[in-house]
Amino acid sequence: MSFKASFNVSIGGSGGAASASGGAGGAAGGSKSQVGLNTASIFEFTIDGWRNTAYIKSVEGGYPKLNTIEEQVGADNLFIKHGSTVEIDPISVEMGMQTGTEVLSWIQSSWRKEFSRHSGMITHANFDKKALVDHHFRDALLTEAAFPTLDASSKEAAFLKFKIQPEAVELKPASKSTVGQNLSPKQKMWTANSFSLKLDGLDVSKVAKIEGFTVKQGVKALYVGGQRFPQYEPTKITFPDLSVHISQIYAGSIMDWYENFVMKGKRDPSQEKQGAIEFLAPDHKTVIYRIKLTNVGIKSCMIERSASNDANTKKIKFDLYVGQMDIDGEGVLSMA
Repeated sequence: MSFKASFNVSIGGSGGAASASGGAGGAAGGSKSQVGLNTASIFEFTIDGWRNTAYIKSVEGGYPKLNTIEEQVGADNLFIKHGSTVEIDPISVEMGMQTGTEVLSWIQSSWRKEFSRHSGMITHANFDKKALVDHHFRDALLTEAAFPTLDASSKEAAFLKFKIQPEAVELKPASKSTVGQNLSPKQKMWTANSFSLKLDGLDVSKVAKIEGFTVKQGVKALYVGGQRFPQYEPTKITFPDLSVHISQIYAGSIMDWYENFVMKGKRDPSQEKQGAIEFLAPDHKTVIYRIKLTNVGIKSCMIERSASNDANTKKIKFDLYVGQMDIDGEGVLSMA
């Protein structure tokens, strides 16, 4: 584990500290060109030598931190603190998924319990695409994959957020001069209103919204011998419930299923459903990729809160439990 901070550039906003070579010009109130040089605004994400060309919206974490413990001194109610173990914060990355096949493959293998560790780096650059620093990580496990809220009324772009837990990190001066020169033409392909939900035997074609959900992969830190930094091993994976919204006039089959499954107690495995969430291109036809849903049951169904004289269409919210999820990459991303 090495953690070097000897590079002579700074990463920060317009009010950040100056670089070692820039003096006070990097502080708030500096010239526009100086602010541009010291503002980290563009990122490039690389896994095992593969350079991702999708848009990286944000990155966070990936730095060592010292844990502390309290120790009582004598008979007095006095405690002293001192350092104990060291660990590395997870790295969070939020990105578009237009060309993110390697990231999706990583998520897919994790969900299938085919755990794999990857190494790579995040290059931080300024507004002028000038590379500032490389944040290397090694032997990382995927720990979370958070999918955004899908809303038929939204006009926003959709982003996937995932977390990885590295065993080692290192900061180095940028290894190249610029980043982000070859972005994919599919850059704006994934939007929050382009999706569909499918459940066997139910008409859910008019679903208005699927709330965001996160699949979590547990990891356990193991301190071995005299090593200061832990090794991480995967533990259990947790698939979340899904919260879905649909107009009441299209909710007939859902309400019938709810009555049989919950109210009448007919909830044996034969009454569970299989299905999928499809992430679509802006034409609402082309499938980018899909998440298969296995052993789906309904937990609750309710009319959403409404007020008198409310002109909005009355909606039903229903919650689903999901036994297992899997990424099917047979869409335009052409995952193996």
